[in-house]
Amino acid sequence: MAAKYKSQENEKPEQVNDPVATYQRAGSDVCLCVPTEYEREIIMRSEKDYEEGRLYTQEEVDKQVRQWLD
Repeated sequence: MAAKYKSQENEKPEQVNDPVATYQRAGSDVCLCVPTEYEREIIMRSEKDYEEGRLYTQEEVDKQVRQWLD
């Protein structure tokens, strides 16, 4: 059972923002990381595969994983 809070006259109240943490949302034009040349190559290959329909459904991937593990 929760006890009721009783404030005392000379007691300093706790502040909600103590300790203070600041979070900022990056805008859409801000790049948080810079991919390496290898990573850019892999991304470009992946985009090309997607555009040309070379992809797997989750069911197909699950089936392949089960085959590999057997």
